[in-house]
Amino acid sequence: MTFFTVLFHLGLLTVILSLYKFLWFYFLRQSPLHVFKHGQESWALVTGSSGDIGLGFAEELSEHGFHLIFLGPDLEKIEEAKARIGVTSPRTKVEIFVVDASNMSFSGVDEILKAVGIFHITILVNNAGVSGPSFTEPFNRFAEYTLAEIGSITDINTRFIMYLTRGLIPTLSKNSPAVIMNLDSMTQSGLPYDVLYSAFCEELGRGRMSVG
Repeated sequence: MTFFTVLFHLGLLTVILSLYKFLWFYFLRQSPLHVFKHGQESWALVTGSSGDIGLGFAEELSEHGFHLIFLGPDLEKIEEAKARIGVTSPRTKVEIFVVDASNMSFSGVDEILKAVGIFHITILVNNAGVSGPSFTEPFNRFAEYTLAEIGSITDINTRFIMYLTRGLIPTLSKNSPAVIMNLDSMTQSGLPYDVLYSAFCEELGRGRMSVG
């Protein structure tokens, strides 16, 4: 067996292993969500659920038989997301709560916790997040951010998530097995006009927390 033959077989084996990993990850791997579906009804609380990634998670959870609790700042968008779930998964119950994470106090979080406390929650999806002070002007020079905008971004991306997660831990522990899914961005490198969000994601990465 020549040297090039060995290289050929090693290369072929590498391709086969890569193909197997791809097929297993995207098509063959079984979802572990059934582990968290127990009791008479299992609920998943999803923040930032009115569109994009949050709604995608909500649709997947509903297909696995979970009822949903939506938290978001825009009632109209949440209602649209609820209607969409009603079409794709008509048996799924959806409860909605309008929450402004950019201006959330301890008492505000306590009110949310009391409202959702009647549900058997086994999954918390922390998806709420924002990269700029508004969706119309998401990027800006750091020196041009107002103190209120800095506070708003910090509240949404960190404080609200910490308050809500800390408050739900006793409920999730009681309803064990349960899981907390923290979603954010892979923006760990500094991006022009997005310094606050990049710094936030970089700090999560340094702390070995799941990002992305």
